[in-house]
Amino acid sequence: MNGTQLTELEQRIRTDYSNIAGMVVRKDGKTVYDGCFGGCTPDNRIHVFSVSLKPAILM
Repeated sequence: MNGTQLTELEQRIRTDYSNIAGMVVRKDGKTVYDGCFGGCTPDNRIHVFSVSLKPAILM
């Protein structure tokens, strides 16, 4: 993800998905994005949901 894509992602989360408190995106074992929203911080306790996609699903 480049800087423009990250900015667009954050903007869309803030306007269209106000129930998202935070998101972490990992690729190849490395964190490529880690952000908090709606006044949440890494110290807040929240319910956690995980979404995983396999490359075969996208084809």
